[in-house]
Amino acid sequence: MEGKVLFFEGTNAIVRFDGGEGCFKVRGKIKNIKNGIIVGDNVLVNTENGVVEEVQERRNQLIRPSVANIDQIIICLSFSPPADLLMVDKLIIASIKNNITPIICITKNDILDENFAKNIKEQYKGINLKIITASVLKENGLIEILSVLRNKTSVLAGQSGVGKSSLINAICGTNIKTSNLVKNDIRGKNTTTASRLYTIDKNTFIIDTPGFCTINLELKNAEEILSLYPDIYKYASFCKYKSCNHINKTSEECGVIYALNKGEINKERLNRFYKFYETESGKRTKFSKGIKGGRKNV
Repeated sequence: MEGKVLFFEGTNAIVRFDGGEGCFKVRGKIKNIKNGIIVGDNVLVNTENGVVEEVQERRNQLIRPSVANIDQIIICLSFSPPADLLMVDKLIIASIKNNITPIICITKNDILDENFAKNIKEQYKGINLKIITASVLKENGLIEILSVLRNKTSVLAGQSGVGKSSLINAICGTNIKTSNLVKNDIRGKNTTTASRLYTIDKNTFIIDTPGFCTINLELKNAEEILSLYPDIYKYASFCKYKSCNHINKTSEECGVIYALNKGEINKERLNRFYKFYETESGKRTKFSKGIKGGRKNV
């Protein structure tokens, strides 16, 4: 019988199948392979002996945390704890690399600084992704989120403390343990310790994750890094340099610098691109020459 893995720990997997769900032992040939079975896997189970017999081929897979067969990533961020937009960029890149649709959800909109949502939309307007806002406390935005989730397998991603589990509780009627932010602790507290898939209806699933603290993008070269910022890279074709890498340039003969000076590229987003390039390539960049006024910390 076919089923979907809701949760996996040790040698046991909770699997949903037509007619219900149950706990199944995972065969050694599967569990002894790294990431041999993960949340979101479609599997074949034997309901008579209670064993997972086979893991079917995955459409896609994220590495840390390990989840599979995802249609879209709902990237949650909030005004408090302060948004880590470099992590948001990485999650968008992970989505692009795995043919997954990224969507930004600004949570806790009942406590938003009035310019926060506007700034987020401004920074990401160049990549044409959907941005929604919601508040579990005020019960607004939940209908829009449900319409986005319908007939998809979605994973909630983002920093600890942004309210991912609270959103799932509100949408699914579950009772996942949550935690308020500790006063003066801007990092957020992680109450989800392992990925788990929840069922909204027969064809709609949502996965809660423990913070997405580490993202393994496995980028191969500088050109690939550049291409994963489409809102910046699209101006590369306007470069007058024959072999421009768009890094450490000051002249408007570089299409990226020209677009920046014309207001076509968001400066904060470009700064994070430089930071990401530096981290992934191991090469220092001369930020102060590339952007007027120097590079601000992000």
